[in-house]
Amino acid sequence: MTAAAVILFVLAITLVGTTVLAAGGVVRLNRFAGIRVHSFLLSQEAWQSGHAAALLPVTLGGLIAVAGGVVALVRPGSVGVVVVAFLLLFALVAWGILRGDRAALDAHAASVE
Repeated sequence: MTAAAVILFVLAITLVGTTVLAAGGVVRLNRFAGIRVHSFLLSQEAWQSGHAAALLPVTLGGLIAVAGGVVALVRPGSVGVVVVAFLLLFALVAWGILRGDRAALDAHAASVE
């Protein structure tokens, strides 16, 4: 169960941290880090807007993942909590990508006009 907790912590920190940095313009459009969907990669404006729109759901998913990791450390037999934390993390990241997709497309269209 300790390994699951560590994985949840690392995923949460990586996903939330990268999204925060990309939304703030610290991590600019690149080939390696950030949300890697077509609409986010259209322009720097799309990159930042997409990540900004994805930030709330991704952060919520990260918080849930950290909470699930804490439960996994405190109560080693809580496999169900870890599974639910993973599922909610991925569902919220997917929701963030969907939100970010629309924002990225809008930002790109505005920058092209």
